[in-house]
Amino acid sequence: MPLWTPHSNFDPAGTDGVKDLESLAKREVETARVIGDILFATYPGHMWAVHVDLHGKYKGAMVHLPVLMPHNQKYSIPIRYLGTLNDITRIAKRAGGEILERYNVPRSGLKFENSAFLEARAKSRFMREVPA
Repeated sequence: MPLWTPHSNFDPAGTDGVKDLESLAKREVETARVIGDILFATYPGHMWAVHVDLHGKYKGAMVHLPVLMPHNQKYSIPIRYLGTLNDITRIAKRAGGEILERYNVPRSGLKFENSAFLEARAKSRFMREVPA
């Protein structure tokens, strides 16, 4: 059983004349699954979110770590970097590594008692303290 489920917001209205909509949707979900599997295997213990849009405005993949990153900030991977499996593997590892480095989180995984996680979350300018 996989640790996560690929997700696609497939909108057939925004396909700009693409004939095989079902095939396009399957490619988006499969690409998201491959990138997610690479991230979970390389950086276990992190809850990655991957969104792939091969037909719409962004045309590429977006990698996100929802625990630390605000919902409107994602690591964007343009479609031109998603050619072969080797390309996808290289860019997915790079995306995950850069996100973790930016927030100074250990690659071994997030542990809520881990002071590095709490420090990274505190440093995020988007996370505010909730008044008691």
